[in-house]
Amino acid sequence: MIPGLITIGAVVIGWALLARPLDRWRVSLPMLLVVAGTIYGVATDHPLVDSFNGHTAQQFTEIVLAMLLFVDATEVRGGLFGSHASASLRVLFIGLPLSIVAAVAVGAFLAPSLSWAALLALACTVMPTDFAPAPAMLRDRLIPERVRDVLAIESGYNDGIASPLIIFALALASTGHKSSDHNITQGLEDAVPAAVIAVLVGAVVGLAVTTAVNRCAAADSLSKNSIRLIVVVMPLVTYGLAVESHGNGFIAAFVCGLVYRHLRTTSNMAAEVELADDVGFILTAIMWFVFGGIVVYVAWLHLDWRLYIFALLAITLLRAVPVELSLIGSGLNRREIAMVSWVGPRGTTSIVFGLLAFNSLDAGPGVDILAVMGLVVAISVLVHGWGASMLISRHSQER
Repeated sequence: MIPGLITIGAVVIGWALLARPLDRWRVSLPMLLVVAGTIYGVATDHPLVDSFNGHTAQQFTEIVLAMLLFVDATEVRGGLFGSHASASLRVLFIGLPLSIVAAVAVGAFLAPSLSWAALLALACTVMPTDFAPAPAMLRDRLIPERVRDVLAIESGYNDGIASPLIIFALALASTGHKSSDHNITQGLEDAVPAAVIAVLVGAVVGLAVTTAVNRCAAADSLSKNSIRLIVVVMPLVTYGLAVESHGNGFIAAFVCGLVYRHLRTTSNMAAEVELADDVGFILTAIMWFVFGGIVVYVAWLHLDWRLYIFALLAITLLRAVPVELSLIGSGLNRREIAMVSWVGPRGTTSIVFGLLAFNSLDAGPGVDILAVMGLVVAISVLVHGWGASMLISRHSQER
């Protein structure tokens, strides 16, 4: 434990000292942490994922996701669905569901040992995008502004949209291997109330705290540091209240962030969320280091070749085709549609969902989901960390 923390700290400090040149070379902190975690796992002969198999580890994982979802929800610009709402809505509510359905259908052939509920959990784990492995892409001026806007909105919302679905899938998968009506009913009875409670808790906490913040700001009783601390604590309090109320903590945090974003009367939201963003950054550093250990774990499993094919398809066609179909008639040109559909990194959200599945399900399906997630994210770190920049440059030169 302590050697791992020392290693994480050393990597973060080293990256911070060379942040600008590393950014130009497309070397992100997650890449370095994955390498460090892999080396640590090999050197200690102890896959780090073993440390995340338990109730306490699962709660830590959920808290990390709660913080990330809250920050994501507060970063939406240009309205609820960004400056190009039509395209964003199509990707989120047509492209994402179609990609999940496609992943379940393909998984039924390539992973026949998994129940359809476990396949749904797998699809929800590997299909949502996350720009943690390649944050510079959203600032790259070679990417058209419309594309960056749609990708940012998708990355911010899709994990919040997938969260209730994966909770349902895990609840259903844990009731048994057969997809009987009784099991489906039981899964809904477990997932729906938790989601409803989460929405209510998130909305109430967001409304109450944001109203108080607005009034205290008007009375000039807040300092810059105090408001930043409030924003850090909000998702943690929301998560705790939701869990104690038998709701889903990270869904509640996402809703709370949405409420805060759209009710807070300030022109400097970025400064208020900065500390929460930094805290989330450090928490995700731990997750990426653990993921490096998962890579070792996956290598030891000697996965069936069909799961390797599934991982490759998840990164490519299972996302690209549904998203391209969803953007027909969106107003984006052909090149922009291609960029949106093929640029889809997988990152922290997939890691967190994979660890949740690993902790929630029996060894067989839990290990399979974790292993496929490891492959998908590892491929994404390489492809979207370095390869995407070359693709973007090529598209830009062809214009």
